Amino acid sequence: TLYGNPKKRSSILPFNIQGIQHYDLGSLLDAFGIAVRTGQHCTQPIMDALHVSGTVRASIALYNDRTDMDKLAYGVQRAVKMLKR
Repeated sequence: TLYGNPKKRSSILPFNIQGIQHYDLGSLLDAFGIAVRTGQHCTQPIMDALHVSGTVRASIALYNDRTDMDKLAYGVQRAVKMLKR
């Protein structure tokens, strides 16, 4: 699940993978050398109202390139395989 309005999306990509706890996914990505944030990101009231316990959040900046995005995608795929066993 990718959260937010795609037409008004910025460089912040909050997401979850069904059946995987966001902290577990974030911890594995960190172990792979991929920096993400996990949790409610100072938005606890809205997340509580939407029944979202937290998300994994990737923040893309000017210094990130296609290689960084590929590493994120590969890292998520790798972590999902490990956590869905």
